[in-house]
Amino acid sequence: TIMRLAELMPITNLIPAAVHEASGDREAALRALNLVAGWSQAFEPDSAFTRVAELLPGADLYAFAVHVQAGFYAQALRSLTKTSWVNVAADTATLTIDCSCLKDLLCVGTEMTGVAVQPRQFSLVVGLKDVLTSFLIIDKEGHRRG
Repeated sequence: TIMRLAELMPITNLIPAAVHEASGDREAALRALNLVAGWSQAFEPDSAFTRVAELLPGADLYAFAVHVQAGFYAQALRSLTKTSWVNVAADTATLTIDCSCLKDLLCVGTEMTGVAVQPRQFSLVVGLKDVLTSFLIIDKEGHRRG
């Protein structure tokens, strides 16, 4: 992600291009040298900007909203997976159920209006807390401290 961001800056894009070329990835090296193509893809769902925004408190909510508005639900879920829980609310929910036979209930349709999804935790702060807690609980031999 950091390399992809560096590829977007004039002159600094030469460093990732050289690293890619040295590692044998000619396609990535050419991508790093093409600033116009890099900027045209900079704000796509899997771009470096979006991935960095998903890691920053507050900006991760913005990334989530952008993904949902654009219809990129997989990326929206990716930005939420760093949270402890998500509140989902809807103004109305309608289920169409076929019960032609009592033992076979079948949901044939759903419709929701006024859906709101709110992640309930800042990802980076909690992630750092988890890492530090894990570091303090495990000793250098890999055993839990008593």
